[in-house]
Amino acid sequence: MLYFCFQAEGGIRDMLPSDSYLVNIDVVQEGMQAIIPTSVATMDMTWSQKMRRLEAGRVFEKRNSALYYMYPDGDVDNLSESGDDSEDITQRLKWVSCKNQFFSAVLMSRGNFAAAELSSSELKDNPDFIKQ
Repeated sequence: MLYFCFQAEGGIRDMLPSDSYLVNIDVVQEGMQAIIPTSVATMDMTWSQKMRRLEAGRVFEKRNSALYYMYPDGDVDNLSESGDDSEDITQRLKWVSCKNQFFSAVLMSRGNFAAAELSSSELKDNPDFIKQ
């Protein structure tokens, strides 16, 4: 927990259920009315991740690593695998994913994300990471 002035507390609680691979994450807060007005209904969040290089073949691995996202209707789209790309999405999204060649990290919403600013850039001079 983080302790703020006015006896306010905030933090992140994560839990891995025994029957699932999905980690449940909750933003918890107590006494935050003195810091965050009750009229605030949404939060902005920044997720920044470097995609680690795992294979000897950098070119093949780069082609199989990208940012993916899903709309509430089930349509899935992605940023370019082959180079730098960005997208300012004003529609709702169900999830956003950093997909490496073999592994994925997915941020899913219990409802929907209102919008997203996504970007991906190749880390050409970094021997340990492919993209950011």
